[in-house]
Amino acid sequence: MPPARLDFSGALDLALPRACAGCRAPRVTLCPDCLEELAGTCFRGGPQPVLPFPTPVGLDVTWASGAYAGVLARALRAYKDHGRRDLHGVLALLLTRSVRAAMGQAPEDTLVVPLPSSARANRTRGERPVPALALTAATQVGLPMGEALRVVRRVKDAVGLTSAQRAANIAGALRAHEPLVRGRGVLLIDDIITTGASMAEAQRALEAAGAVLVGQAVVAAAARSPVAQPLPNPGELS
Repeated sequence: MPPARLDFSGALDLALPRACAGCRAPRVTLCPDCLEELAGTCFRGGPQPVLPFPTPVGLDVTWASGAYAGVLARALRAYKDHGRRDLHGVLALLLTRSVRAAMGQAPEDTLVVPLPSSARANRTRGERPVPALALTAATQVGLPMGEALRVVRRVKDAVGLTSAQRAANIAGALRAHEPLVRGRGVLLIDDIITTGASMAEAQRALEAAGAVLVGQAVVAAAARSPVAQPLPNPGELS
């Protein structure tokens, strides 16, 4: 089967690109070779439901458009941590594909809810890149977005932590705005799923506030040791 092919025409913001986010070629957001490599990291046949391994207790499947590797991983890091907002269109396109796969027969008033970043991360970045992606995706699928989750206690940087350490680090750290979500369908959004600890904590906080989880979607799923394992398409399950 040939590698995945995606049409990114119209998704690249060419306003003042600094260099290719994949290979540093000058004056382009993503060069043709890196665009092709990015398309190759996307799952064949479209977004796939993934589960981290080991799976946090109670965590539902999350839909992802591709693997957190290669050009896609570099593009996400550049967008989040280095202010590369010219990558917004490409990443929002991939997130929108995941959201469409995750929403199924979601009610029209389903609320798209992004995972929040810590106050320190927001101060460092000066912007909130994940809610920006979530807003674009929500607009594309015709659903409202609400930032219904907040961080209520300090958490450590999760880089380098094991699955168990990440779960302990994030446990009880999120709270949902109950008046906004009680009795309402919610579609949870993030950029990447790795161990699933943050998604599981967000799911716990939302359900504790009376939300009804409709689905979960990300741009990419990490696959280390292995962390994320694509599941069969629903039509292939017997």
